[in-house]
Amino acid sequence: MVENQTDRKLKCLRSDNGGEFMYDEFITFCRQCGIQREYMAPHCPEQNDIAEQMNRTFHERAVAMLKHFGLSDGFLAEGLLMAIHIINLSPSRPLGYKIPQELWSGKTSDFGKLRIFGCEAYVLVPKDDRRKLKSRSWKCIFLGYGPDVIFGYRPETR
Repeated sequence: MVENQTDRKLKCLRSDNGGEFMYDEFITFCRQCGIQREYMAPHCPEQNDIAEQMNRTFHERAVAMLKHFGLSDGFLAEGLLMAIHIINLSPSRPLGYKIPQELWSGKTSDFGKLRIFGCEAYVLVPKDDRRKLKSRSWKCIFLGYGPDVIFGYRPETR
């Protein structure tokens, strides 16, 4: 995806010796694609302090959103995705107060579609599932944006 969106080749991948990057198939894939692998010492997150700091920032923001709306830890993944989405749409000091998403895509951000994580959301009941005396929508909570949806939301019932 990075190569397709930037027209640049991925040359190096740095990881923390975590099991998710140590599978033979993945190592072979990287070798075949000419991607150099760099590994940090096990149990030494300080070697990758910038990434670890961002991971902590994502996690703290996600937990704060969950607690604010009284959502269980079962929604942590959705909270993390929303925290990342918000950070990518926020001016960044290391980038000269530019917006990361705009630098990545080359397009101006549309803030009109932003919604508050955990707020009430209503989903229209599909026509085939509607009944005459039943509600035409389901009350849900807003948990973020779908991965491949431009104008839609990804609500989930409580």
